[in-house]
Amino acid sequence: LSGVSLRIMPGESVALIGANGSGKSTILRMMAGIYQPTEGRIVRRGRLVAVIELGSTFQSTLTGIENVRLYAAALGFTRHEVEEHLENILEFSGVGEFRDVPVKYYSTGMKSRLAFAIAAFAQPDVLLLDEILAVGDSEFRFQCYERVRAFQEHGGTLVLVSHDMNAVRDLCQRAVWLEQDRKSTRLNSSHQII
Repeated sequence: LSGVSLRIMPGESVALIGANGSGKSTILRMMAGIYQPTEGRIVRRGRLVAVIELGSTFQSTLTGIENVRLYAAALGFTRHEVEEHLENILEFSGVGEFRDVPVKYYSTGMKSRLAFAIAAFAQPDVLLLDEILAVGDSEFRFQCYERVRAFQEHGGTLVLVSHDMNAVRDLCQRAVWLEQDRKSTRLNSSHQII
């Protein structure tokens, strides 16, 4: 990334868009603290949850329920919060009947739904989503949209990476176009996002 400067205000919903390889996911990983910039700085405020490479943090030999506990703890849930939300997470994800099956036997969609369900109950101030709204069937995508909208209504800040322009239009106030690892035109509600 070169010459990218971006400010996202509390409660704002911003999409990062552009072709594959333009740096969208890299920026998201920097915001999440997974990558550190070689120059410049990233300033984060509040509790942040990143849903990037869904399910990549799951341990393949652990069961679904064991991974819920592990992943939720990594997101900052207390033991009490994990147990309080456990059944809701499993129900939301739709993998409850497979709770005692090791996740190595889960499909990619099942892992994705489970990871999003855990993040959805984390109640962060800032939510970073990388292509999550493209996974699962239409019913699950509808649930995800509803969960994200509820998060926004409560003043949450959203940063969305997506190639789905319908999701960008529906969920974001503005978009930042990245081209060849550089920020290009800023688009807001007065621009037509195609």
